[in-house]
Amino acid sequence: MKIPVNRLLQAPHPVGRVPEPGTPALTQGTPGGAQRVVDLHDGDTPEDDPQTDSASEADIARSGAEFCNVDSDIARGYGTVLGQKVYYLPCLRYRLTECTGVKRFKPTTPYAVVNMKNAVWEMRAYVTTNVFKYMDYFLRGSDQLVKETYGFAQRYMQRSKDERNLLRLFFRLWFAVRRTATMEHIVGDDLLDMEPETKDESYPLFGKVPLPPVMIQQLDMILTLGILEPLRKQVLEEFQKLALANNPRNWMTIYLVTFMSLHSCAKITAEQYDNGRKHGLLRRYAIPNCISDRHHSANVFLLHFHYRTESCNPFKQDWKMRHMTPFSYMSVDDIQFLERTKVLLKDSEVVIQTNAEFHLCEHELYFIAQMF
Repeated sequence: MKIPVNRLLQAPHPVGRVPEPGTPALTQGTPGGAQRVVDLHDGDTPEDDPQTDSASEADIARSGAEFCNVDSDIARGYGTVLGQKVYYLPCLRYRLTECTGVKRFKPTTPYAVVNMKNAVWEMRAYVTTNVFKYMDYFLRGSDQLVKETYGFAQRYMQRSKDERNLLRLFFRLWFAVRRTATMEHIVGDDLLDMEPETKDESYPLFGKVPLPPVMIQQLDMILTLGILEPLRKQVLEEFQKLALANNPRNWMTIYLVTFMSLHSCAKITAEQYDNGRKHGLLRRYAIPNCISDRHHSANVFLLHFHYRTESCNPFKQDWKMRHMTPFSYMSVDDIQFLERTKVLLKDSEVVIQTNAEFHLCEHELYFIAQMF
């Protein structure tokens, strides 16, 4: 993935010195340095993936993203607001230690993505290209029921046009959401004048070269506003069409999207719980409002699913008389998948009961179990 990167501002302050309070925001400065090519690696994807070792320049090299400098700077066009409102702070980036609350500073450099609008298109292409490539990696360690359901959903996606479109959009959204839990770092020869963190072993990217802070914020905006929000809207619109159609043939797609949405909700919940512990917070989740919204959405999905399933549940059909059921259209593969799901749920019965008893909504089966 190629995204233009350039020096955002000239440095009006000595490196390593923070300007005094009240220093005015700077306007655009002269881009510095020659043209650059910067390789980024996504910290939560395998670096030795054989599928990407021989990738061409247009591909994702070693499961990271390739950034290069072409011309101009961020203060033009789509990125004007960012370009006009950035202070040059060599120690801009800081974080809190896990429990002490002591601020630790790291010098940074003023580089930024040149054209965020183009970067959105590059990120969309990246998501589309890699969604299935890394699915097994993101599902590593998951329950067998989860793995087999995602695998079946990929096969089922080849069905009718409406269902294929919804599942394709959902998988892109799912992959983009998984990407929000990752941290990129710079690899290659050009490090944008950044230095690796070699002192603080508790730093998530210890021994690696982090991105300049402005680029981190830009990539978050690109992923959220350019990818997540449009995809979320499209998925909900397509899902609503199927849910309101009241067509038994749509049941499997509704089931799969609901299952994977609930699984994603549980994963986000677990990540927020871990973040709360990592930062020494007393509350259960790092961002409680975020989790509250996600759990509300999970309950809405469950309501839709139970409404569609209450009158006729495929998990309770006598498949010996398949031709006499409302689901006579289901293939042998569909029926085997449903029966296999029942077996796997039986195997996880103790875990599911424990989750319900102690409200362990961080477990990946917590919301899924409420479908049955």
